[in-house]
Amino acid sequence: MRYEMEQVKVSFDFLKNSVVDRDAEIVFEGELFRKYSAERTTVGRSVPTRIRMRIVDPELLFAMKFVSAKRQDVRDMFMLAGGDLKWDLVSELVWAKCSRELMGKRSRSTSRDVQSKNFRDSLHGSFGRIPQERFELCQKDWWNF
Repeated sequence: MRYEMEQVKVSFDFLKNSVVDRDAEIVFEGELFRKYSAERTTVGRSVPTRIRMRIVDPELLFAMKFVSAKRQDVRDMFMLAGGDLKWDLVSELVWAKCSRELMGKRSRSTSRDVQSKNFRDSLHGSFGRIPQERFELCQKDWWNF
């Protein structure tokens, strides 16, 4: 099954028991999702409905977004960085999937995005106004990664 939107390029294909990044041709096997996810409650943004479902752990989500590294992914990674991530696990997941070459390429491009003059403003659309202390926490944890 492929997730598609009108006039928007989508990076991941959803396959039975796996997810693949089409650009990097990296597969995230279903076993990773079983191991690094849990039953959680989510609340819809536009329709305030509470849904209980299996949701991926933030460390695996960060790794998947690192592989893709689109602009929205970088914003999501930055905000995830301010959470209580197990950075050793993030590194383990990223290194298990990425070649040294891809790691360098993604590190350079994501760092360039985060250092850009309009990066902070780009967060406001998706996440609302970010308090200064939250931004600084995310920034500190981002650079530590």
